[in-house]
Amino acid sequence: MYRYNVYLPHYFGAFQCITSECKDNCCKQPWKISVDKDTFDKLMRMDKAARVECREKINILSRNPFRAEVVRDDSGECAFLDDIGRCTIHLRYGPEYLSDICMSYPRIFCDVDGDVEAFLHLSCEAAAELVLLDQSVMRFEEVVLESEKPLETGYRLNLNEYTAATNAVEIFWKLRTVSIVILQSRQYDFHSRLKFLWLFIKMVDEQLASGHDEELSVFADQFIEGFDARLFDDPAEQLSGSIGFEPEYILDLFDKFETKGFSTLNAFLRDARSGLGLSSGDDCAHERLIDESGIHYKQYLADKEHIFENLFVNHVFATGFPFSYVLQDSVVKNLRELVIKFNLIKTLLVGVCRFDGKSDDRRIVECIAAFLKVYDHRKRMESAREQ
Repeated sequence: MYRYNVYLPHYFGAFQCITSECKDNCCKQPWKISVDKDTFDKLMRMDKAARVECREKINILSRNPFRAEVVRDDSGECAFLDDIGRCTIHLRYGPEYLSDICMSYPRIFCDVDGDVEAFLHLSCEAAAELVLLDQSVMRFEEVVLESEKPLETGYRLNLNEYTAATNAVEIFWKLRTVSIVILQSRQYDFHSRLKFLWLFIKMVDEQLASGHDEELSVFADQFIEGFDARLFDDPAEQLSGSIGFEPEYILDLFDKFETKGFSTLNAFLRDARSGLGLSSGDDCAHERLIDESGIHYKQYLADKEHIFENLFVNHVFATGFPFSYVLQDSVVKNLRELVIKFNLIKTLLVGVCRFDGKSDDRRIVECIAAFLKVYDHRKRMESAREQ
């Protein structure tokens, strides 16, 4: 048995898969389901009928190194699902016969300069409901996790790629902590919190650019003291409009998101377009998008800001913000990624709520989870985001 000290959000241990009750089941998505060698070998030690079925439904791509994935049925779903969407491997043989990815998702483990962290990916509908609808402030804790085999970390954050400072770990923790404190400051509306965060990260970027890495820890302490003392009274004035809405970019990405196979997101996109009064070739679409989003955000989502708070505190923790596990860009570009995601989700939700004529927590959760299934999981979206 392996034991790990893992730093994670307080919600982590409460997650439970709802299997066939999930409306947008992860087993029905058009992404690859990998099968690791240990799991495949275990399945091949089952009875003859099980071995025959697994050989039919698991495609071996390579023997050395071993790579395999689950075959899709005619509808594009995992071939191991029964008629009501339940996993037949889990039902017949138990969870210990599931592949690593099926056993762990939406749990993600990360290596932060040698330390292990974990979070739930909110592309899972059940995880999104658990995390987003919690009106308490997200907390973090260190726990001991036991595993029968070595823990697989999906991402690794190398702090030396961002700073050569000898106190790199301390700097990372301070910068991330201040970012979370800002996002959880409920005395401000969420738009203002994002502007304060932008101001903070711009200052951090200036410190890094000037070679003052070693002083970042002290700077973070000074910034949060000023923030707590309300020395930054008007973030809009401080930023002079540098955190714009960019309707052209939003509309362009909306077009790119309508993608084959993700029917749930496509349905939400259609509802959002209708709710916002958008249509192809509409010369006034940009202006309407700005007007509709501003007016109807207050009408439908102003009392739901704990959802945005939880979503983006989880994003900060899960991505290694203000650094990044994946993009390895400057801290400003990583912040821009966060702001783009916020504007896309906000616009999508405003459109859906306008279409429905009300804001419904369940619909909001399903919409966000469907969005993240595409935005965070599809590699082909990376080029669109970079553009």
